[in-house]
Amino acid sequence: MIKYIVEGGRPLFGEIHISGAKNAAVAIIPAALMVTGPCRIENVPQISDVTILLGVLQDLGASVRYLNPHTVEVDCTKLRNGRVPYESARQCRASYYMLGALLGRFGAADVALPFRCWSMGRVPPKLQPPGRATSAAPKRPSRAPSM
Repeated sequence: MIKYIVEGGRPLFGEIHISGAKNAAVAIIPAALMVTGPCRIENVPQISDVTILLGVLQDLGASVRYLNPHTVEVDCTKLRNGRVPYESARQCRASYYMLGALLGRFGAADVALPFRCWSMGRVPPKLQPPGRATSAAPKRPSRAPSM
């Protein structure tokens, strides 16, 4: 962590750029899967988890284009399937966000569990089987549920 020590009786002035929150970005990026068309995401932090998730979207067939260092445009129109490559997903703990987004888009999803979760002994609840988490949407009821 960087530490600034200010000495003297002079007032401070200037500007700094506050980047976006990591936890927000890693949830918003997979949500772009639900959009059929270009989706602009602004104030994106420049961190490895963001780079990995954008790479996963590209692996799935999405077009990813940086408009500037903190703004990215994602177009998921040509997405091919709901299977996230193992090597991509295991590098980022937030890859489990892809599961819900892909399930919503395709009705099925296949996402490798993040490697770091397993190596650190932290396993997300309900994702206990080693290797992959696979989910399929339940079939729609043939009639409306009774109230």
